[in-house]
Parts: sequence; C-alpha cells; structure tokens
Amino acid sequence: TAGKPVALPLVNLSLTVRDRWPSSPLTLRASSPVWTSSNSSVAAISGNTVVGKKAGTATLTVKANGLQTRVKVPVNPPATRLASVKGAKKSLKVKWKKQTKNVTGYEIWCSTSKKFTKKTTVKKAVKKAKTTSLTVKKLKAKKTYYVQIRTYKKVGAKYYYASWSKTKKAKTK
Repeated sequence: TAGKPVALPLVNLSLTVRDRWPSSPLTLRASSPVWTSSNSSVAAISGNTVVGKKAGTATLTVKANGLQTRVKVPVNPPATRLASVKGAKKSLKVKWKKQTKNVTGYEIWCSTSKKFTKKTTVKKAVKKAKTTSLTVKKLKAKKTYYVQIRTYKKVGAKYYYASWSKTKKAKTK
C-alpha cells in the first residue's frame, strides 16, 4: 500500500544435494543481500524495508552470494473507510473519509447479501477523489443493504485497488 513500509524478507539460498542428503533441501543464509527497485518512485528501498510511494508496479531485485532473483511488487493506493450509511426512500446515503493522495476515485458496492454475490450487488464508481458522498438510488424498499468501499488509482490502462473497507449496513425506507 502506498505510504506503508514493509520489512524486506531474510534472504536464504536453498541447495538440494542428491543421493547423500535427506529429502529436505539444505538452506544457507545469504551474506549481505543487496536490494534494488526498478522504479523507486513506485517502491523505494530504505534500509531493510521497501516503502510504497505511489500506485503502480515495480520489480524488486535481490543479489547475494553471486546469485540474484526478482519479484514484481504491485503498490496499491491507500484505503478509505465508510463514515456513515443511512437509509432513505428506496435509496442509501453513503459518506466516506476523503482519500486524495494517490487516488483516482472510489468503488462502492451495496448488496442485500453479506457475501456481496453478483445477483444481489449494485456497483457504483465515483471518478473524483475529492467526492465524499453518494446517494445510491433505485434500490428495493424496506430491505437491509450491506455497503463497502475501496479506493482505486488508474495508471495508464491498469487499475490498482485498495483493500475493501469494513462493511456497514442500513435499511431502505
């Protein structure tokens, strides 16, 4: 997630010795691993941590003991949370905490199912990061709806999504 540091893992080298070793591989700790990022504006290395800077994808490379390996790391935008969900006549008034850093917009799901099944879910997109509320209309009257929200960032043609907020529920009138 953008803005959150994550500790880099210890680097171990696995060596399988055939015919003379038990079935499990022999693992050696690598000496002085060196981490680099293909795009430090997306994911930057700082000491023993990687810090997500903005939504996108970077490739992290670690070199140790003459060997190297790479891993692609997606960096997602920061998440948001629901402030309130209130029922109205065949609609819901949804408010959330504004999240403007590294965010293109929001995705909101309203469902009569706790599991947000395809048949029971209404999906709405808000394409402005500064918006903090939405009235979801054309819902069924006197039904309980579960609501969740997540932020997204569009980079080129690709979308990066934050994790879903905690679910809130409200009943329509």
